[in-house]
Amino acid sequence: MLNESDLNEKAVATTMKHGKVYAYDSGLMGIRCVVDKKNRCLNGHVRGIAWSSVMDPIQNIELGAKELGRWRDGGGITQVSIRVRDKATGELKSKTKYVTCQHKTHAYWAHYNHGPRYIDSGPARHYPHRIAVLYYALNKEMNVDAPELTASNITIQDPGLRIRTVDRPVEARYRKLCEQIRGVGGVCSGGATLTSTVNLH
Repeated sequence: MLNESDLNEKAVATTMKHGKVYAYDSGLMGIRCVVDKKNRCLNGHVRGIAWSSVMDPIQNIELGAKELGRWRDGGGITQVSIRVRDKATGELKSKTKYVTCQHKTHAYWAHYNHGPRYIDSGPARHYPHRIAVLYYALNKEMNVDAPELTASNITIQDPGLRIRTVDRPVEARYRKLCEQIRGVGGVCSGGATLTSTVNLH
Protein backbone atom coordinates (compact mmCIF):
# COMPACT_ATOMS: atom_id res chain seq x y z
CA MET A 1 0.00 0.00 0.00
CA LEU A 2 2.89 2.33 0.75
CA ASN A 3 4.33 1.82 -2.70
CA GLU A 4 1.15 1.34 -4.72
CA SER A 5 -0.96 4.18 -3.35
CA ASP A 6 0.97 6.05 -0.65
CA LEU A 7 -1.81 4.80 1.66
CA ASN A 8 -4.45 6.69 -0.34
CA GLU A 9 -7.61 4.58 -0.63
CA LYS A 10 -8.87 6.79 -3.48
CA ALA A 11 -5.69 6.47 -5.59
CA VAL A 12 -6.31 5.65 -9.26
CA ALA A 13 -3.89 5.46 -12.20
CA THR A 14 -5.66 5.36 -15.56
CA THR A 15 -4.32 3.60 -18.67
CA MET A 16 -5.68 4.78 -22.02
CA LYS A 17 -5.75 2.93 -25.37
CA HIS A 18 -6.91 4.46 -28.63
CA GLY A 19 -8.34 7.44 -26.77
CA LYS A 20 -10.46 5.30 -24.42
CA VAL A 21 -10.01 4.13 -20.83
CA TYR A 22 -8.42 0.67 -20.94
CA ALA A 23 -7.66 -0.02 -17.27
CA TYR A 24 -7.40 1.39 -13.77
CA ASP A 25 -4.75 0.60 -11.19
CA SER A 26 -7.03 0.98 -8.25
CA GLY A 27 -7.11 1.81 -4.58
CA LEU A 28 -4.78 1.04 -1.69
CA MET A 29 -3.26 -2.07 -3.29
CA GLY A 30 -3.12 -0.73 -6.85
CA ILE A 31 -5.36 -3.52 -8.19
CA ARG A 32 -5.31 -3.66 -12.02
CA CYS A 33 -8.85 -3.64 -13.46
CA VAL A 34 -9.19 -3.81 -17.25
CA VAL A 35 -12.68 -2.38 -17.72
CA ASP A 36 -15.54 -2.99 -20.15
CA LYS A 37 -18.14 -0.41 -21.19
CA LYS A 38 -20.00 -0.92 -17.91
CA ASN A 39 -16.89 -0.42 -15.76
CA ARG A 40 -16.63 -4.09 -14.83
CA CYS A 41 -13.28 -5.85 -14.65
CA LEU A 42 -12.31 -8.25 -17.42
CA ASN A 43 -9.03 -9.64 -16.13
CA GLY A 44 -7.66 -12.29 -13.77
CA HIS A 45 -9.21 -12.88 -10.36
CA VAL A 46 -11.13 -9.57 -10.53
CA ARG A 47 -13.04 -10.66 -13.65
CA GLY A 48 -16.73 -9.77 -13.34
CA ILE A 49 -16.26 -7.46 -10.35
CA ALA A 50 -17.53 -3.89 -10.66
CA TRP A 51 -14.69 -1.37 -10.58
CA SER A 52 -16.50 0.55 -7.82
CA SER A 53 -16.29 -2.62 -5.67
CA VAL A 54 -12.56 -2.95 -6.36
CA MET A 55 -12.16 0.59 -4.99
CA ASP A 56 -13.80 -0.36 -1.68
CA PRO A 57 -10.86 -0.41 0.79
CA ILE A 58 -11.78 -3.71 2.47
CA GLN A 59 -12.39 -5.47 -0.85
CA ASN A 60 -9.24 -3.89 -2.25
CA ILE A 61 -7.03 -5.22 0.54
CA GLU A 62 -8.63 -8.69 0.28
CA LEU A 63 -7.95 -8.74 -3.48
CA GLY A 64 -4.36 -7.65 -2.92
CA ALA A 65 -3.82 -10.35 -0.29
CA LYS A 66 -5.26 -12.95 -2.67
CA GLU A 67 -2.85 -11.78 -5.36
CA LEU A 68 0.13 -12.01 -3.00
CA GLY A 69 -0.94 -15.51 -1.98
CA ARG A 70 -1.10 -16.56 -5.63
CA TRP A 71 2.50 -15.47 -6.24
CA ARG A 72 3.68 -17.11 -3.03
CA ASP A 73 2.00 -20.41 -3.89
CA GLY A 74 3.27 -20.92 -7.44
CA GLY A 75 1.58 -18.31 -9.62
CA GLY A 76 4.88 -17.04 -11.02
CA ILE A 77 6.82 -18.57 -13.87
CA THR A 78 10.45 -18.39 -14.90
CA GLN A 79 12.29 -19.17 -18.11
CA VAL A 80 14.89 -21.96 -18.18
CA SER A 81 16.96 -23.52 -20.94
CA ILE A 82 16.91 -27.31 -21.29
CA ARG A 83 18.68 -29.74 -23.62
CA VAL A 84 16.38 -31.89 -25.78
CA ARG A 85 17.38 -34.59 -28.26
CA ASP A 86 15.99 -34.02 -31.74
CA LYS A 87 14.01 -37.13 -32.78
CA ALA A 88 14.93 -36.82 -36.45
CA THR A 89 18.67 -36.10 -36.17
CA GLY A 90 19.54 -37.35 -32.69
CA GLU A 91 21.27 -34.03 -31.94
CA LEU A 92 20.97 -32.28 -28.59
CA LYS A 93 19.39 -28.85 -28.96
CA SER A 94 18.64 -26.08 -26.49
CA LYS A 95 15.00 -25.32 -25.85
CA THR A 96 13.33 -22.66 -23.73
CA LYS A 97 10.83 -23.86 -21.17
CA TYR A 98 8.68 -22.01 -18.64
CA VAL A 99 8.48 -23.53 -15.15
CA THR A 100 7.00 -22.55 -11.79
CA CYS A 101 9.11 -19.81 -10.24
CA GLN A 102 10.96 -20.84 -7.09
CA HIS A 103 11.81 -17.19 -6.23
CA LYS A 104 15.54 -18.00 -5.91
CA THR A 105 16.75 -14.55 -6.91
CA HIS A 106 13.93 -12.45 -5.41
CA ALA A 107 11.22 -12.46 -2.79
CA TYR A 108 7.87 -13.87 -3.93
CA TRP A 109 6.15 -10.50 -3.49
CA ALA A 110 8.27 -9.08 -6.33
CA HIS A 111 5.78 -10.72 -8.70
CA TYR A 112 3.07 -8.37 -7.43
CA ASN A 113 4.85 -5.64 -9.33
CA HIS A 114 6.44 -7.68 -12.13
CA GLY A 115 3.67 -10.15 -12.97
CA PRO A 116 4.01 -13.85 -13.82
CA ARG A 117 7.44 -13.74 -15.44
CA TYR A 118 9.96 -12.09 -13.17
CA ILE A 119 11.90 -9.23 -14.78
CA ASP A 120 15.61 -9.43 -14.01
CA SER A 121 16.46 -5.77 -14.55
CA GLY A 122 15.02 -2.29 -14.53
CA PRO A 123 13.57 0.14 -11.99
CA ALA A 124 10.61 -2.06 -11.06
CA ARG A 125 13.00 -4.02 -8.82
CA HIS A 126 13.07 -1.06 -6.46
CA TYR A 127 9.55 -2.03 -5.39
CA PRO A 128 10.36 -5.28 -3.57
CA HIS A 129 13.39 -3.64 -1.94
CA ARG A 130 11.29 -0.82 -0.50
CA ILE A 131 8.85 -3.34 0.91
CA ALA A 132 11.63 -5.65 2.10
CA VAL A 133 13.32 -2.97 4.23
CA LEU A 134 10.03 -2.14 5.97
CA TYR A 135 9.25 -5.83 6.49
CA TYR A 136 12.73 -6.38 7.91
CA ALA A 137 12.49 -3.40 10.27
CA LEU A 138 9.10 -4.56 11.58
CA ASN A 139 10.28 -8.14 12.04
CA LYS A 140 13.41 -7.01 13.90
CA GLU A 141 11.41 -4.81 16.28
CA MET A 142 8.80 -7.52 16.86
CA ASN A 143 11.44 -10.28 17.16
CA VAL A 144 9.73 -12.44 14.53
CA ASP A 145 11.60 -14.72 12.14
CA ALA A 146 11.37 -13.81 8.44
CA PRO A 147 13.19 -16.59 6.53
CA GLU A 148 12.06 -15.14 3.18
CA LEU A 149 14.34 -12.17 3.84
CA THR A 150 17.52 -14.24 4.04
CA ALA A 151 18.17 -14.31 0.27
CA SER A 152 21.24 -12.25 -0.54
CA ASN A 153 19.98 -11.20 -3.98
CA ILE A 154 16.59 -9.90 -2.92
CA THR A 155 16.36 -6.96 -5.29
CA ILE A 156 18.12 -4.64 -7.72
CA GLN A 157 21.87 -4.21 -7.86
CA ASP A 158 22.88 -0.64 -8.60
CA PRO A 159 25.94 -0.67 -10.93
CA GLY A 160 29.08 0.43 -9.11
CA LEU A 161 27.32 0.72 -5.74
CA ARG A 162 26.92 -1.49 -2.69
CA ILE A 163 24.42 -4.32 -3.13
CA ARG A 164 20.99 -3.45 -1.76
CA THR A 165 20.15 -5.47 1.34
CA VAL A 166 17.11 -5.69 3.61
CA ASP A 167 18.85 -3.87 6.45
CA ARG A 168 19.76 -0.81 4.36
CA PRO A 169 16.94 1.38 3.01
CA VAL A 170 18.11 3.60 0.16
CA GLU A 171 15.35 6.11 -0.63
CA ALA A 172 14.98 8.94 1.91
CA ARG A 173 11.32 8.21 2.65
CA TYR A 174 12.03 4.57 3.44
CA ARG A 175 15.06 5.45 5.59
CA LYS A 176 12.75 7.69 7.62
CA LEU A 177 10.03 5.03 7.92
CA CYS A 178 12.53 2.41 9.06
CA GLU A 179 13.95 4.84 11.63
CA GLN A 180 10.42 5.44 12.94
CA ILE A 181 9.80 1.70 13.20
CA ARG A 182 13.10 1.17 15.02
CA GLY A 183 12.31 4.06 17.34
CA VAL A 184 9.04 2.64 18.65
CA GLY A 185 10.61 0.46 21.37
CA GLY A 186 8.96 -1.49 24.18
CA VAL A 187 8.26 -4.55 22.04
CA CYS A 188 7.89 -8.04 23.49
CA SER A 189 9.10 -11.16 21.67
CA GLY A 190 6.81 -13.50 19.77
CA GLY A 191 5.09 -10.91 17.62
CA ALA A 192 3.52 -8.72 20.30
CA THR A 193 1.78 -5.55 19.22
CA LEU A 194 3.90 -2.41 18.95
CA THR A 195 3.22 -0.14 21.90
CA SER A 196 3.30 3.11 19.96
CA THR A 197 1.92 4.26 16.65
CA VAL A 198 4.35 4.73 13.78
CA ASN A 199 3.42 7.74 11.67
CA LEU A 200 3.52 6.37 8.11
CA HIS A 201 2.58 9.67 6.50
